[in-house]
Amino acid sequence: MAFTKLDSHITKSSLWSEGLHVRVVFVTFLAEKDENGIVEAAPSSMQRLCNVTKEQFEDAIKILESPDPESRTEEFEGRRIEKIEGGWIVLNHEKYRLREDVKRENRRDYMKNYMRNKRNVNNVNINKKLTEVNNGLTSVSVSESVSESISVSESVSKNKNKDTSVGTKSKKEKPKWKHNYGIYLIEANRAYDKIRSDAEWVESREKYHPNLDIALSLEKAFVDYWGTEAGWNHKKKSKANSINWKTTYQNALTMKCNQVWKDRNNKPKMAGLL
Repeated sequence: MAFTKLDSHITKSSLWSEGLHVRVVFVTFLAEKDENGIVEAAPSSMQRLCNVTKEQFEDAIKILESPDPESRTEEFEGRRIEKIEGGWIVLNHEKYRLREDVKRENRRDYMKNYMRNKRNVNNVNINKKLTEVNNGLTSVSVSESVSESISVSESVSKNKNKDTSVGTKSKKEKPKWKHNYGIYLIEANRAYDKIRSDAEWVESREKYHPNLDIALSLEKAFVDYWGTEAGWNHKKKSKANSINWKTTYQNALTMKCNQVWKDRNNKPKMAGLL
């Protein structure tokens, strides 16, 4: 059973000045969303769950999907939800999510079967969510990227002949993956697929970690941490605007919590490693 952490400030937000049916619908969305903020449901199903009339549900959806100039949150112009294929995504859902500590425990001899089953289920869920997130975010991201490129080009053109020896240093805007878990998840999944299919890199890791199942260890690092919101929270704290995924997974292979050995009874002892 999933739980939702309800931000106490919601009662002081502009949302709370909306009609009762709007508040009921939004709280129902918070209760139904998964760990990525995705609500998978048809409109008719969500209406029944919200226990409101069709007219009330449609009115609430229109309000929640629209900009709110009085919202205290500037992201997404105050919108609360966004329609995606197969349902909706709750924007800024982290505020309403119960954060769980990352579980780190040693695995016993059944690790391979456990990880294989977990990976199969995770692949289905991640690919489905990535498709939905892509449908809702790609067009916006591309449009924003084009606009930013045009703005930069115009700025360079205007200041081409100006003296730049004295001036203030402009503050760089944070990359979009630091603001949105969905975008981070897309990048993390692509990086993981690229690294695990890099035969030359995997072979070099096997040289330094004899008897270590590199594929399963990488999988465990991704499934348990780097492919989760906990991994995103860790990465976005960095001052860097890009992620060196090869270094990330090289370090992950040295951590005991990620290591899956081909033969646990014959695990080598690496001198000099802590």
